[in-house]
This record gives sequence, C-alpha cells and structure tokens, in this order.
Amino acid sequence: AVEFSDIKDTKYEEAVEFLSAYGIINGYPDGTFRPDKPITRGEVSKIATYMLGYGDFAQNMQSNYIDMDDHWATRYVDIANAFDIVQGYLDGSFGPDNNITYSEAVTMVVRTLGYTDASLPGSWPYDYYIKAGDLGIADGIPISAGDATRGDMALMVYRTLFQQKGSVNSNTVLWEGKGTTLLSNLGYGKRVQITKEIISEATKYPKLSNYLYYSGDLYFNKDNQIVYFKNIKHSEYSGIIKAITGNVIILEDPNGNRKPFDITDAPITMNNATASVNALINANAKVVYEEINGNTQKVKGVVATKITRVFLAT
Repeated sequence: AVEFSDIKDTKYEEAVEFLSAYGIINGYPDGTFRPDKPITRGEVSKIATYMLGYGDFAQNMQSNYIDMDDHWATRYVDIANAFDIVQGYLDGSFGPDNNITYSEAVTMVVRTLGYTDASLPGSWPYDYYIKAGDLGIADGIPISAGDATRGDMALMVYRTLFQQKGSVNSNTVLWEGKGTTLLSNLGYGKRVQITKEIISEATKYPKLSNYLYYSGDLYFNKDNQIVYFKNIKHSEYSGIIKAITGNVIILEDPNGNRKPFDITDAPITMNNATASVNALINANAKVVYEEINGNTQKVKGVVATKITRVFLAT
C-alpha cells in the first residue's frame, strides 16, 4: 500500500490505501493521488477489471470499438465489456479518455456485483442510484450530473468490495447472492492480533510493524501475502514512563500530561526484545489498549525503546 501525501487524514485515506494495496488504483509519480481530479472511462474500466479478479488477465482479442486501437486501456475495456460492466456509444466508439460521469460510475460499481438493467426496477440511472443507496456504496458522496472524481470513485469501489456478489437468474430475472464478497476475487481478510511472527511475514507490507499488539482485520492477496491491516478497536498512548508501581506504569506525553496504565499480564517489547516491567523506567513507550465501558483500559501490549548502553567515540 502506498501512502499518498494529499489524502492523509481525509475521508479518502483508508479507501485509497486499501485499493492501492491490491493494485486496483495508482497515484502519480510525485506521491500524490489527486482525489479531486476527474477519472476517465478507461481508468474505470481498469478498476472494474481488477474488481472482477482479472487484473493480470491478458487477451489477444480485437476491440470492437473504433477508437481503441493501441490504447493502453484496450484490454481492460475488452474484459469489462465482456462482463457487461461498461458500454460504448452509439457511434461505435468507447471514449476511453472521456471523463466518466457519476451516473456511469455508480452503474459500473453496482454491475460488478452482478446486477443488470433487467434485475433493477425503474429507469436508468435512478435504478442504479437506488441500489447503490440501499447498499451504502454512495453514502456521503455528493452525486451530481457532473464528472466523478478519483476520490469519490475510490470510496465507492472500496465499499463495493465488501458487498456480496451474485448473478441474475435467467428464469426469474432476480439477483441471487453467492454468499461471498467481491473481495474474494482479490484475496481475503481475517481478524487477528498482530504478533512479531505476523510482522516478520509481512514483507510486502512493512508498515505492519507499527501495529504490534493491535487487533483488527489483516488482508491477504491471492498469493497469501499480507498487503493491508485495518485497526478495528484499539488505541495507543505514547510518552515517557516516569514511574512504576507494581504493574502500573505512569506515562507522560509530550505536553506533560500523565496517564496510568495497569499492564498486568500484558506482553512487553523493548528494543525489539521481551522485557520486564521494571526495565521500562524512563523508556519511550507506546501502550496499545482497548477501551472497556468507556472508562477502563485493557492493555494489549507495550512497545518501548530505551538507550541501554552508551559508547564514547574518540
């Protein structure tokens, strides 16, 4: 997963980093994502292809569209078109470099779940808007008649991946769920508490080292490689350990505020090795904890660093 400089602490951050981890989207060479920039029909065709699990699938087939010769998105458009996710214009063109509208974008993501025009009541695009609303795909997104932005597209795609996929019954014309999410086309996730052993396996996701003792959802690609971690319910408090009484430590944050933590039975790592409670005095530490009933903290682990030996260089 790539950390983009212009989405940090925005509503797009989690969605964009998650999709980047699975190779569904990319940023720009300068390290930005540019969430407010419009997204094109060719780019969305690539996204749809990856959502369907065919991101690495190559086809040697001639495009049916008159304007797709030698275009970078040709194979993605061919695949998305084969699954009826995207459609061209009446003149036989596709317009891969045209900006995609919100109506087209919403239609595309809903279709990746197996819905079709015939399975949705009403007229286009409102039938797809209603279904997207039912599924929560477009929550908080100011749908308009204009062009969809990269940030809003990322939000919709991210939410769609966690929806159940299905297909339309040819006899009843009703959509039937398959019991699995669209994410299963890319990999899978599972709930875990992060350990040193798990971190050592995350060669494709070095950022995981920041989450020792956290619990959350760990995501894997089809090769069983760790690509992303989503913290679910843990918090952290960092500072210098100023006092220790039994199994209670007192942390002082950079603003001088002090907070006690009972670390009874909690694992302790200092300088990447197991440590005792008494060794923590004056160490820089991060306490990972879970709030219980709003006023009690259950400590899951302590990660500390401390200078234990000083050498004089001459």
